[in-house]
Amino acid sequence: QQGAALAPFCCPSGGQDPALQRQQPEVHQRGGAEADEAADIVLGRPEPPLTAVCKPPGAAWLFALEMKLFGLKAYHPMALVQALFGAGAPVFSMLAARRIFRAPGLTGPLAVGLTVALWQPLLVFTGYFSSEVPFAFLLTLALWLWIRLLQTGKGALAAGVVTALAYPIRPQIALTVALVVGLVLLAHKRFAFLGLRRAALFVAPVAFSV
Repeated sequence: QQGAALAPFCCPSGGQDPALQRQQPEVHQRGGAEADEAADIVLGRPEPPLTAVCKPPGAAWLFALEMKLFGLKAYHPMALVQALFGAGAPVFSMLAARRIFRAPGLTGPLAVGLTVALWQPLLVFTGYFSSEVPFAFLLTLALWLWIRLLQTGKGALAAGVVTALAYPIRPQIALTVALVVGLVLLAHKRFAFLGLRRAALFVAPVAFSV
C-alpha cells in the first residue's frame, strides 16, 4: 500500500489508472509520454493526471509547438528536428571542451565530442520524441555559453535564455549551474569580470522560467 501511495511521485506512469495507460493516443507509438501530452495540448484535451508531479512540461510544450508548425501527425519533420538536437549536443560539447582544454590541438575536444556522440542514451532517444534529446542539446549549448561567460564576461543574456529554456524540460539543470559555478569558484576564487549587470542579465530569464 505504501508503494502504491508513493508511485505517483516516483515514476511517470505510477499514478495513472491502468485503464488510462492502455488507452494511449496513436502518437505514443511514435514516441513517449511527452508526445502524448503534446497531442493533448494541440487538441485542447485535458492534461493527463499528475503531469506536473511526474513530468516537467517543457518537452510537451516543445513538441506541441512542432505539431502546430508541421501538423499533428507530421512525424518526419519532427524527427528531423529531434535528429538536429541530437547532432548538436556533440558539437557544443566540443566547443565547451575547447574552451576548457587550453592546450593547442583538438585531441581533447574531439574525444569529448566523440564520447557524447556515441553515448548510448543519446543514440537511442534520438529515435523517440522524448525530453532527453532536446535537454541534452540545450544543456551542452548552455554549458558552452556558461564557460564563455565565465571566461570572457560576454553572452550573459544568451546563457540565461538557454538555461531558462532548458529548465522546464529538466529542472535538474539548476544542479549543473551550481556545479559549474562551484568549480569555477574553486579554480579562480572570484568572478572578477561578472558585475551586477551581467549577473542580472543571466538571472532574469532563469527566474522567469522558474
